[in-house]
Amino acid sequence: MIIGLPKGSIKEKSIKLIAEFGFNIQKGKLSYTNDNIKFILLKHRDIPRLIIEEKIDYGITSEEWLYELQSYEKVKILKKLDWCDTRIDLISSKAISKINTCVTEYYNIAKSYFENKDVKVYRLSGSTEGCVGLLFDATIDCVESGSTLVANELETVETLFNSSVVLIKGRDNSNPIFEKQLIKKLEGRI
Repeated sequence: MIIGLPKGSIKEKSIKLIAEFGFNIQKGKLSYTNDNIKFILLKHRDIPRLIIEEKIDYGITSEEWLYELQSYEKVKILKKLDWCDTRIDLISSKAISKINTCVTEYYNIAKSYFENKDVKVYRLSGSTEGCVGLLFDATIDCVESGSTLVANELETVETLFNSSVVLIKGRDNSNPIFEKQLIKKLEGRI
């Protein structure tokens, strides 16, 4: 079994899961392997695609990437996890009265949202909030606590949807014994 786990803000929870399977955790290490299981630490956005391409069997990712990659129908959610709840928001500066441009790493979500509006959408990887008010009028981005918005004098214009961290697998992938073991460990101490 190959499992893709998220890095980033919830990496510690991924590391705890790997340790639950008996691996000795090493700082900076991105993959852990034994005869039966392989864990790989990845970016959230890559996990659904790798499952669809059958490169990995299971993964933990944020739901917004299932929407962004238009892969919701191509994977199966096994469990919603209480790892981190976020929301996808349209964000702008208080000083901007009309949105003409939007920068985001959620390009497909933004294009769909602005489908019938005269707004030009630009793609940028990460830290899009820093561009709002300087280069672009708005961003569609993931919000956890809202502290970045406050620090950059931004505000939520609209929440598009709430997003949870989920355990997923490929639609055709089935290993009920391993799935039960994985879910039991996730429900345990993580």
